[in-house]
Amino acid sequence: GFISTFYFIVAILSSPIGGFLGDRISKKYLLIAALCFWSGFVLLMTFMTSYWPFVIVNGLSCAGVRMFTNMSATIIAGLFDKESLGMLYGFYFLSVPVGIGLGMIVPKSVEEATGDWRTSLRITPGITLFCASIIFFLLNDPPKGAGGRKEEEKENPASFWSDFKYLISIKSYILLVIGLACRSFLSTILSYFGASVFQAAARHYEGSLPFPVEKVARILGVFMIVGGVLGLGIGQVSNYYLGAKFYKYAPLLIGISYLLGVPTICGSLLLADQNIIAAMVLYASFICIIYTFQAWCQKISLGIMLPSKRVLGNSLLTMVTTIFGSASSPFIFGSIVDWINPTGAEDKLLEAKRSTFILGYVIFGIGGISWILMMFFFNKDTEAVDKALQSDPIKETMDIEAQKHPMLEISLRKKKKKQLREMKLTGSQVDME
Repeated sequence: GFISTFYFIVAILSSPIGGFLGDRISKKYLLIAALCFWSGFVLLMTFMTSYWPFVIVNGLSCAGVRMFTNMSATIIAGLFDKESLGMLYGFYFLSVPVGIGLGMIVPKSVEEATGDWRTSLRITPGITLFCASIIFFLLNDPPKGAGGRKEEEKENPASFWSDFKYLISIKSYILLVIGLACRSFLSTILSYFGASVFQAAARHYEGSLPFPVEKVARILGVFMIVGGVLGLGIGQVSNYYLGAKFYKYAPLLIGISYLLGVPTICGSLLLADQNIIAAMVLYASFICIIYTFQAWCQKISLGIMLPSKRVLGNSLLTMVTTIFGSASSPFIFGSIVDWINPTGAEDKLLEAKRSTFILGYVIFGIGGISWILMMFFFNKDTEAVDKALQSDPIKETMDIEAQKHPMLEISLRKKKKKQLREMKLTGSQVDME
């Protein structure tokens, strides 16, 4: 219990610190340092032989994770123009369902093959360091102006409190934090207890289950990957064809998807002991629903903040979702389950968990309502950011800086070609008239 508590205490403390640094120093080298920090402590953790050193090392590894996740999305925003972000975030967030699904499949398989759970953790640092080396050789920092921080800000950077006051003055940001925190609450208890509901339900089949009970979690992981990939794929296609036209309604669409997700996941857990395959299909459908607009969520979060405040904004968002989701929801869920089933009887455990999930459904529904309420402020907040960026003289240097940065140069070239095609079409219509 305290292992997880200390881990999330470090997450809460490190998120705003990482965000403050990420807005002021090289994101590239901070990203590499975060990856090396994380992978080093994960590897060290596998050699711990006593409780307290394990608790401390495991907790410190979280600092690297939070710095990496807070900065990675903002780097993408600095390298590409607004029109490309929807598609790119779709690929970026593909890592979430695939990673969670593989996390349910690979470690157990490696443990069974080697007979030691530590081996599955020792694989991770090697992969992480390989990724860090790729970042070192291939990634350039966003060019001057792409980060949105003016020269005078670099010489006299704004204080943490001035940035914080700016962020909490954005109504859309406050509602965004509420919506994602509510989602974090349900997704965390699903990741902790969802598979156990299916495993408990599988024992009711008395030999009629189409696969061994021990493989329930792995099969559920496969369904999660399929649901996540399908959802992100639908999101990619819808963003490509409809993104420009319906982006101003994005909070409403996300809110509706949350409200549709409530009966879907509820039906999945209720069906688990009656038709487990149908229940897993509904579970995958829920994952599909919430990941359909995942890229839009990130695009919205960056669109309502000035670029110079984005890393801090994402860090504070991570801190709140960690407190309300990862850090507290398992404890709240477990306490309610113990209150419903104080004796811990196996025959009552399934119903106790399914009853407790009602709290998650209600909170997730509140998150959907917060997204819908954002519609009243979203367009005003994004227009304020666009207006501020248009009046920023540093933006005039973007084309010059792009010559030094191939990724942004390609993005700008595509944008110019699109503008030329629109000008030609306009000219043709004038000639016809």
